[in-house]
Amino acid sequence: MIEIEKAKNLLLQNIKAIDEMIEISVADACGYMLAEDIFSPYDLPHFRQSSVDGYGFKNANHQNTFEIIDTIKAGEISKTPLQENECVRIFTGAMVPESVDTIVMQEHVEKIDGQIKISKELSGYPNFIRKKGSQIGSGNRALGKGLRINPGSIGFLHAMGIKDISVFRKPKVTILTCGDELLSIGETYQEGKVYESNAYALKAAVEKEGAHILHLASAKDQLPELTATFLQQLENADVVLVSGGISVGDYDFVAEVFEHTGVEKIFHNILQKPGKPLFFGKKNNTSIFGLPGNPASTLCCFYEYVLPALRMMMQKDTLFLPIKNLPISHSVSKKKELGVFLKAYINQTQSEVQSLEGQDSFILRSFASANALIYVPSGIEKVEAGTQVEVHLLPEY
Repeated sequence: MIEIEKAKNLLLQNIKAIDEMIEISVADACGYMLAEDIFSPYDLPHFRQSSVDGYGFKNANHQNTFEIIDTIKAGEISKTPLQENECVRIFTGAMVPESVDTIVMQEHVEKIDGQIKISKELSGYPNFIRKKGSQIGSGNRALGKGLRINPGSIGFLHAMGIKDISVFRKPKVTILTCGDELLSIGETYQEGKVYESNAYALKAAVEKEGAHILHLASAKDQLPELTATFLQQLENADVVLVSGGISVGDYDFVAEVFEHTGVEKIFHNILQKPGKPLFFGKKNNTSIFGLPGNPASTLCCFYEYVLPALRMMMQKDTLFLPIKNLPISHSVSKKKELGVFLKAYINQTQSEVQSLEGQDSFILRSFASANALIYVPSGIEKVEAGTQVEVHLLPEY
């Protein structure tokens, strides 16, 4: 049995970033990391472009009255050459003729009988013409390798006419729940049974992080069935999450399955609550977590251990949950030798954190209301109300 900090250090020492490249449509690339530099195939804008709705003219003679000879909407081209005292009506995003060197906003003109009279002093007036390539020039690096694609990146790439890009693929995760007592959603309730919830909670948490779910599987508490199902889940997976059966009960076979199938144990059992029986190991290039069967224990272990592993695989900058130090609203007591994670709620003003009712490892109701976990390390038996505590912020959904 090891301390929490040592377990987390061992975790990071044994997780590697995924460096396998895949081609993906830009439209589907949000959250992926670029595997190569992107260079612009075009000037952007492609042409001199109006940044306002207004009137364009040649300002060589410093006049203020012009005849309107053409209208240019976005997507249209005007081939009518401008003469002295002439202007074009032009709209935002439209291509600016070469003969136009000034655009005045429509708010600054008076329009009378096909002519405009400029009511604004043009000395020092802004130039509302976007230069060709002013955002990026053809052949220049637009986005660098290692950038995390966001909606802005997707828009920028599409603006350059780029359809597909090379990215690092995301982790592929399988989830295996085990237990004779589990009922699938939709099955008629039976006395002594419980509806399966861990797989769906884990699936939601994994997908929120951006990883891919390969399979959801289940197995009875029988060694041959559990072994066969586990081996199936190993195929093509970067991470296998096994929920339940990792403790020391007569029907807890998961640790035995791991041993018989050649899983290298990195650690098993942590001085923490909830989630004491947590297992982490590896088989070839697959990371394997044996998570406790109690639902709150499963989610707690996911956020504190599985989540940073997934983030490390995806080369994210921040691995662990963000931390705040806040005063606790009520006193709490615990066993001195254990580190404890308490389901908690930070108030709207973020001035204090409250330990929620229902801290038992089987209770999900308090997790449904939680937006944080309070971490009280080993060596402490009681925390008085008003004491500053370490708070781990749960992801927002």
